[in-house]
Amino acid sequence: MIIFFKNLNLNINSYGSVNNFVYQYLSIFSKRAYLNLHSLENNKI
Repeated sequence: MIIFFKNLNLNINSYGSVNNFVYQYLSIFSKRAYLNLHSLENNKI
């Protein structure tokens, strides 16, 4: 999953500053989803 996001970041950055807003939104969303998954796993324990 992390490798996928890293590849996605490289692909978006290659398009230039036009998609900068989309890149920032996507990175924030992916980080929140990743943290939410970890918090759910910790709550199960």
